[in-house]
Amino acid sequence: MDQGTDTKSPPTNRSEVIEKRMAMLAALFDKLNEEASAEQQIVKENNKESFLQREGIKFKIRQAVAGIFFHRVE
Repeated sequence: MDQGTDTKSPPTNRSEVIEKRMAMLAALFDKLNEEASAEQQIVKENNKESFLQREGIKFKIRQAVAGIFFHRVE
């Protein structure tokens, strides 16, 4: 009766397998963290650009309104 034993693989210590898997998970989490940080930086830059664009539009509107209200009629 086969109980799923692998006779071709060299014997490994259970703690070694766990350590390797933990190292792989740590590497994966590091990579995901780097990607998330890069994505957050892009979002932050986009938000800053959007803010500056909105402020630019508001400034133009204020200039137009000021021009209407403070225009001298001769």
